[in-house]
Amino acid sequence: MYGLRVSVEALTGEWSLSFADIDFANAKPTGSRLGLAVQLKFFAAYGHFATAAAGRTILSVSTSS
Repeated sequence: MYGLRVSVEALTGEWSLSFADIDFANAKPTGSRLGLAVQLKFFAAYGHFATAAAGRTILSVSTSS
């Protein structure tokens, strides 16, 4: 399997939240924080919130082991 190669600098530069965004996300229920953080960064990058198109999942994260 091929790994995604992204430098730490690129990852943190594009996907780090501001302290205000962290405070905002931390005020929400634990289960919704990751999705909210992704939506905030998507909005910052594209100027609109992501929506699922044609029933396709944009982001799927499993928290079970």
